[in-house]
Amino acid sequence: MTTIWERFWFGPAALLPLSFFRINLGLLILCTFLCSAPNWERFYAYDGICSLQITEVSRAAPEDPQSCFYWTEGIVPVRAWWVVGLLAATSFTLGYRTRLCTVTLFVLQCSMIHRSRLLTNGDDLMFRMLLFHSCFAPLGHRLSLDAWLRRKRQLPDLPAPWIWPQRMLQINVALIYAISLPFKFAQDGAWASGQAIYWTMASDMWYRGWFPQLAYSWGPWFSYCATYGTILIEGAFPFLVWFGRTRMPAVWAATALHLGIALFVPHVLFFTLAMVAGFWVYYPESMLESLVARLKRVDR
Repeated sequence: MTTIWERFWFGPAALLPLSFFRINLGLLILCTFLCSAPNWERFYAYDGICSLQITEVSRAAPEDPQSCFYWTEGIVPVRAWWVVGLLAATSFTLGYRTRLCTVTLFVLQCSMIHRSRLLTNGDDLMFRMLLFHSCFAPLGHRLSLDAWLRRKRQLPDLPAPWIWPQRMLQINVALIYAISLPFKFAQDGAWASGQAIYWTMASDMWYRGWFPQLAYSWGPWFSYCATYGTILIEGAFPFLVWFGRTRMPAVWAATALHLGIALFVPHVLFFTLAMVAGFWVYYPESMLESLVARLKRVDR
């Protein structure tokens, strides 16, 4: 038992899965900054959509000192923080000054959340959680400019540190399902009755409207299969992902689920893709080593 405990928390980190995770997460964060460019001042400026100068709104969204926007108000233009975020996300994706960029993005993500709580979405909270654990993880040891520069300078490769930051990432992603699934049953009886997917497809807000006949022409069976299938995947994931034989089927099933959500459900694209990015930390390093080797052979 002691050996299992030591290996679980203090074995060497799997560097390649963390590198794939960094690239995927960095691209997503970079896209969010690009998408927010036209409305950045509208969202986060002092006189923006949730103006802190208006008393009525200020009561709902008070000035929060847990934000770099608050401490630099009148000193640093709010657009400058967008530029910092864009540069940090680009550098984080490429793996240059990885640790510094990770901390910078984490501070910015926290500042965005605390600046305007009314604009906070699930993807903001997901990015904050992933970036917090990333501050302690060796994300730049492989597939990064940091690693390339070390080799160019003929410096030895950095050793793999303890795995516990990666374990914390894995535990937190698994807890999302373990905690959210009971709330689905408690807050919406359609999950227990098997009608949750039917009502999703019948909604103009939560469904893109593709192939609605699946919900209407197949009677209740499509909704039953889709609803209970979703429950099975989300309920089994926090348990199956810890065992070697069931880990990858659980990861692939959850990945397929979230890619389906990204395709058919509007307004949750970045959140569900952030979940997919988090799945990289479960991949065995040997599997990704084989993938990288194949890509190198194709490149030649």
